[in-house]
Amino acid sequence: MSGKYICINCMEEIDQGGQVCPLCGYSAASYHAKNNVLPLMTILAGRYLVGRVLGQGGFGITYVARDLKLEKKVCIKEFYMSGTMYRENSVSQVVSVSVQNEDQETFYKINFEKFEMEAKVLAKLDKVPGIVSVSDYFRENNTAYIVLEFLEGTTLKNYVKQQGGKLPWKEVVTRLTPVLHSLHILHDKQILHRDISPDNIMVGPGGEMVLFDFGGAKLQGNNGGKSMVAFRKAGYSPVEQYGTTNQGPWTDVYAISATMYYCITGKVPPEAVERIQAPDPLVRISDRNIEIPEAVERVIYKGMAVDRSQRYQSIAQLENDLEAAIQGRTSGEAGGSGAEGKSGGFGAEVKSGSSGAEGKSGSAGAEGKSGGSGGEVKSDSLGAEV
Repeated sequence: MSGKYICINCMEEIDQGGQVCPLCGYSAASYHAKNNVLPLMTILAGRYLVGRVLGQGGFGITYVARDLKLEKKVCIKEFYMSGTMYRENSVSQVVSVSVQNEDQETFYKINFEKFEMEAKVLAKLDKVPGIVSVSDYFRENNTAYIVLEFLEGTTLKNYVKQQGGKLPWKEVVTRLTPVLHSLHILHDKQILHRDISPDNIMVGPGGEMVLFDFGGAKLQGNNGGKSMVAFRKAGYSPVEQYGTTNQGPWTDVYAISATMYYCITGKVPPEAVERIQAPDPLVRISDRNIEIPEAVERVIYKGMAVDRSQRYQSIAQLENDLEAAIQGRTSGEAGGSGAEGKSGGFGAEVKSGSSGAEGKSGSAGAEGKSGGSGGEVKSDSLGAEV
């Protein structure tokens, strides 16, 4: 590719010159990144050419990249904990880790293991429709990287905003049905997502939806639904995620139901811990002057029940009752939705009684913007010569 340049956005080979990519229309002059990110055109694992930053949170940095072997665009997630990991990219690509005490060191190790777990979980879901696929995992620069398929499109959250702030209930149910199918497979493989929200569902160019960001995923074993750390997202996580026990398929049921609520109303539901005491601050969909069949509304609310014993215990139950509500059948005719019994795929007996909120904490899964390390990196040209 001598004499050619690579666009830092679409990662395609282009001719030299110009500030705007003739293929994707991206202006490199608009790119500004903090100096704790990898420099543009860094090559990782001798194979992946790094482009611009797609996003940065409290536990990682995501880049667009080009797989030089397969000559295709990919997405790379770099493990990078804000406040614990540091890098000055004008000096080195290597990350330095600084922990002040044993608790910080434990927190760092837990999150590093969670990052590795995300790669392992995705590997178990290879070829599952509606789930982002992983192609590589490696360690370099004193940290770790996950290589994922690059998802074209926009997040469901952005899509809702683009459509005027809310969607018709029928479109929401129809569009999210494939996601429900994917979750059913996920649970059959003993995996919980635990971070379902409009931010973590991608709407493709053809309208297809793909579930991504498995940073909070958990392999369900013989631990009675106990998690090592609390992992939650305000508005979409049920009360059991404010603690570390009693998590199961019903946990993802709450999140996908809350996602439906958001799409239909354009409003993020109140945090589950705020709904424990009466009166419940959750405003009914129909009370927002939105047309929706009463039966469909009941299904969504049952999926969002604060008490997990009153919630659907599996995605299959939620799907069955949604189908019944749409077709005008009595709830439960399509397979039942009772809260009693065993949850499909996990085999753990469900006991009544909600898990109490254990307060708010800076959990390993808590979202947040990285404080970074100060300055910015500016790109003055469209790409870099290769």
